[in-house]
Amino acid sequence: LGLVGGVAGLLAVAGATWAWRHRDDRAALVGPARWTAASVALALVLWAPPAIEQLTNDPGNARIVVDHLRYPDEDPIGTSRGLELLAVHLDPWRLVAGRQATTGAVAPGIVLVAAWAAAAVLALRLGHRRLVALHALVGAVLVLSAVSVSRIFGEVLPYLVLWAWGTTALALVAIGWTIAAAVARRTAARGARPRGR
Repeated sequence: LGLVGGVAGLLAVAGATWAWRHRDDRAALVGPARWTAASVALALVLWAPPAIEQLTNDPGNARIVVDHLRYPDEDPIGTSRGLELLAVHLDPWRLVAGRQATTGAVAPGIVLVAAWAAAAVLALRLGHRRLVALHALVGAVLVLSAVSVSRIFGEVLPYLVLWAWGTTALALVAIGWTIAAAVARRTAARGARPRGR
């Protein structure tokens, strides 16, 4: 909930900022406006059954979930265990192999985060706006992921953090795209140099 809500909030702010900057360019606004309208319509359709259930039952499932999250019968796992759990799920090999676990080596996850941070710095140096935006998203997702996973309470089951594989994939895409952009920039620079005799 924290991760999805946080990313949705960031998306809303980024979208509103972009729309404000392009407010005089109606042609540029048409495509995003259509996609936004389609997304809102899809969300309404997908959330209609839970909304109806909530309105027709007392207490509804949403109320039960909210109460359970607000007043848990156990303490959350905390920051230390949460970061360990997140690092286990940031292991690219676990993503590829589909190996679910709640414990294991944290080093591959730490290496992935370090590689992502280095790639983010490289993207800034390249001045590649879209890459910088992607890295900003990955950074926000990593922070929100750490907060979300530290709030897990009760028995820590693998399905509770399956979403972290999406974070791993997003970080790998950002790293790969940054490397490709850096190689393309270097190749272009070499091709532009005049050849000596």
